[in-house]
Amino acid sequence: MTYDAIVDAVRLRMGAGVEVVVNDLVVTGTLGADAVRAVPEPGARLGAVVRFTLQSADGKTPFGSASARISAIVPHLHAVHLLDRGTDLTAEDVAAVAHVVTTGPLRPWPGAAATIGSKLLQSLAAGACVSRNAIQARQAVRVGQDVTAIVHLDGVEARAVMVAAGSGDAGAVIRVVNRHSRRALKGRVVSPGIVEIIK
Repeated sequence: MTYDAIVDAVRLRMGAGVEVVVNDLVVTGTLGADAVRAVPEPGARLGAVVRFTLQSADGKTPFGSASARISAIVPHLHAVHLLDRGTDLTAEDVAAVAHVVTTGPLRPWPGAAATIGSKLLQSLAAGACVSRNAIQARQAVRVGQDVTAIVHLDGVEARAVMVAAGSGDAGAVIRVVNRHSRRALKGRVVSPGIVEIIK
């Protein structure tokens, strides 16, 4: 019960595709009949002893605590060849792998969607892991990119291709420019390459 709760807690932090390995498990307290939920301590890291608060499934009843040393088999990406700092990553630069990760915070590793098109912040040797700290993740919209601008007028939706004059992720407000008239409008980023014009 506790083992499974810890596995679920780590997957919640790192992603459902992660295979969690729990070692040196020590449980203290009296476990209730309800399903147990494990909550890792702030700043929990792979490889170190992690303390978990054990609770009822609804989080209202504390049952005790547990500690364990955690490692994980994590799907992520490796550099296929030597990559220099400042490189804009393409699909040919990386390969999907999964292996045991024994150090680092309990957080997701960047997958292909976040990595392809991102900029390397440090050089990587062939076979090196592409970590979150190694890349500047690609934003949903980047300066100079052609975007689809959507506007709603009197119940009618119109679309046009415009040029982004700013960068941002979903929810960010940027300016977009009509390539022909040079008129600038304000828009909210909806998703990659899509901006909704706002007043």
